[in-house]
Amino acid sequence: MVSLAGDFHNFTQAVRRISAPDGSEYFEKPRTLFWERLFFGFDSPLKKYFKGMDEPIFNLKIKFLDESRQGSVEKILAEDNPTLNEDKIRNFGFLLGYCYVFGLQDLHKENLLMTKTGLQVIDLETVFANFVLPNETLLLPFKDTTFERSGLGALFKSNNEISPKNVFTLLEGFISSLVMIEKNIDQILKDIELATEGQKIPVRIILRDTRKYRHWKTITFDPPLFDEELVQLERGDIPYFFKYIGSEELYYYTHLDKSHISVIAPDYFREKLTRIAVEPSVLLKSSKIKSALFPNGTLVILKKLMPSGFTGHHAFSEFEIFVSREKYSVSSSWGRFEASR
Repeated sequence: MVSLAGDFHNFTQAVRRISAPDGSEYFEKPRTLFWERLFFGFDSPLKKYFKGMDEPIFNLKIKFLDESRQGSVEKILAEDNPTLNEDKIRNFGFLLGYCYVFGLQDLHKENLLMTKTGLQVIDLETVFANFVLPNETLLLPFKDTTFERSGLGALFKSNNEISPKNVFTLLEGFISSLVMIEKNIDQILKDIELATEGQKIPVRIILRDTRKYRHWKTITFDPPLFDEELVQLERGDIPYFFKYIGSEELYYYTHLDKSHISVIAPDYFREKLTRIAVEPSVLLKSSKIKSALFPNGTLVILKKLMPSGFTGHHAFSEFEIFVSREKYSVSSSWGRFEASR
């Protein structure tokens, strides 16, 4: 049995959910699965660097059908009656750190699945974004992405449910992820460069919230929809744009055979375009993890999630976190950083 799942893109193509006669299920996706395989595949070349934390991350079993790396993803067993525990909270923090460093975007609740070990990313199209804040992954609330729709919304219904202990547990996972990546950064970069060498793999650029596109005939857009958006909307598609790693050009498909042309997007989107699909060698640096991602990420998590009125101290490994009435501070061999409450 075949059923459609998800929105139409690129000449009304959509993900197909297929139930085989033997009872197995899988999803066919009419686009490249290269990025899902690289960052979350069961046979990902990155998996070996995350011993002990690999099971919650690398669960996607992917089969490529052709040279374009279109293919199918085997259905993952979801947890029917998920129960929240410390491991799942720690694993969420680990996933947050992992996606923050690699610039993996658009990871709201709809693109995740709860399994027995934690949240698994099942849909990834936007990679190597030069993030400032961990919220930009959408695993945390950000701009139009509410708490409920964010990845964190798969664990908690609201901020009010999150205890200080939960925040510290999440931070243990978050910092552990950064430590593992920083420790292996040179080899990770080599493996990514080897996997992508000579390849032109599209990186999707999401210019506007898909939910707004679905109501394009009845709402006002600011800035107004531009020509290449309207062409796709009028043919029944949610607009799909993409770039290649390290390129400034933006493209969209003009024919079903994947023919494409470049797009001159309004200046309003220019900053976003320059921050996505950045060369991995520019993005992945030990110094950036230590001096920018670690303090920015840790302090933002504390400011956004720690219950008001709490004061206390938490230490694990070589890291210490202090919460006073006036400020948050984190300390390790990477430095000491502070932010006011």
